[in-house]
Amino acid sequence: MLSSVEIDRFKRDGFLLLRNVFSAAEVERFIAAGKGASRTADLFTMPALEGFWSDSRLVQIAKLLLGGTVTFFGEASYLKEVFKPGEAVHGRHLHHDAKGTPGHLFSRQHEPTDEPYPIIRFAVYLQDHANFSGGLKLVPGSHQFNSANFNEDELSCYDVPSKPGDLVVFCNKILHSPYALRRKESPNTALPPKRETVMSAKDPDVFLPAPVDRDVIFVDFAGSNAFADVYIKGRAIIPTNTRNGLVQTFLKGPLIKDAEGVGANLRLDAGVVEALTKVAATVKNGAVGEAGLPYLAALPRLCRFSKSWSPHFDFVPEPRADDTIEAGVALYGKMVPRIAELLGLMKTMRRDLDMAAYDIHR
Repeated sequence: MLSSVEIDRFKRDGFLLLRNVFSAAEVERFIAAGKGASRTADLFTMPALEGFWSDSRLVQIAKLLLGGTVTFFGEASYLKEVFKPGEAVHGRHLHHDAKGTPGHLFSRQHEPTDEPYPIIRFAVYLQDHANFSGGLKLVPGSHQFNSANFNEDELSCYDVPSKPGDLVVFCNKILHSPYALRRKESPNTALPPKRETVMSAKDPDVFLPAPVDRDVIFVDFAGSNAFADVYIKGRAIIPTNTRNGLVQTFLKGPLIKDAEGVGANLRLDAGVVEALTKVAATVKNGAVGEAGLPYLAALPRLCRFSKSWSPHFDFVPEPRADDTIEAGVALYGKMVPRIAELLGLMKTMRRDLDMAAYDIHR
């Protein structure tokens, strides 16, 4: 599905734009599935798309780009936004998503890694962002340099000209920004996000309009080294992540069947945390409610799909052999305080960042 030239281009630039991967009928089906969805919906809560992550086209590309075995770890979402004409859009800024290092669970991996960074993201933009604004902006090659500090005016940006049916895949370490603005007089010349924002505030008519609807499907895959391990753990326990359907899909059976069908591995740290959260929501007066019991019973199986690849920041213990509520209770008792301990690292990091900002600006 990918040529050696495309694979080399991905290694060099950190992204690929693949044309016409999906048919017009598939795009219509995706959009129909997203009608009525919340702004960020878990694909596992959308029956028409819960198996999309295992589309053979995505998995085969992931295997080629990650060098063989790939792991799906539950990151699959549908982003739905509706903008009024002329509405100011916030959130336009360059950043990367390589979160977690062997030294700190919630820091970003700014420095280049000896091996290619092992998390890649697929994005299916369902509107035309080649002739309109609102698409993805990237800095080609930025996954290969230290991005701790940069001057975006010195970087060469690229506005991805995706059209419905196209597939974008990029390394999570690449600098990128949403909501790219295309100038009417030179739509193929990309500007830094801050300059776009300033120009748009002065005269929004300089830019092409964005589609009223902005629908995007995201699916992530991982390689299997320490950076991938820490990333998966951090994504699993971070409180801002919302998951509602991964465990139910796992219990119903399609998740394992779909993974086996395309030769992908599963890491279900996120499912473990979702189950713990569901159980905790039912606890009253120290007792687990009836609605939490299936999630307790599922914990041993979920833990077996959450084998760590590194010694860093472990929170999933070795489960007992039996899939019982009693085994789930034992796991629950071990994991809840450990996750609370790890989340304390996030609070400490934020406090340190606040103090650093205070020292700089006082």
